[in-house]
Amino acid sequence: MSFPWVSIFFFVFATTGSNFTNHFHQVAIGHIVPGGAADMDQRLKTGDEIMKVNGQSTVNESHHKVVGLMGQASSQGFVHLTVRRRIVVNGR
Repeated sequence: MSFPWVSIFFFVFATTGSNFTNHFHQVAIGHIVPGGAADMDQRLKTGDEIMKVNGQSTVNESHHKVVGLMGQASSQGFVHLTVRRRIVVNGR
């Protein structure tokens, strides 16, 4: 999904590993700012794990690295995110 850079408005945080993330750390969407592009678009959800930023893998990268990649995207005027979302099946 691509967004114009100037109006994405969400915060990222580092999560700890779990069965879902195969026991590695992954940076995830922490909060989507109401009224921003991500909120209006409604495709990103809190907890979505950021797997790529503009085609560059973020798997096992630090929060600092991912935020840096997002900053680099600002020079291009857009950001394309690849995310992974937990799907709950039968309450698990």
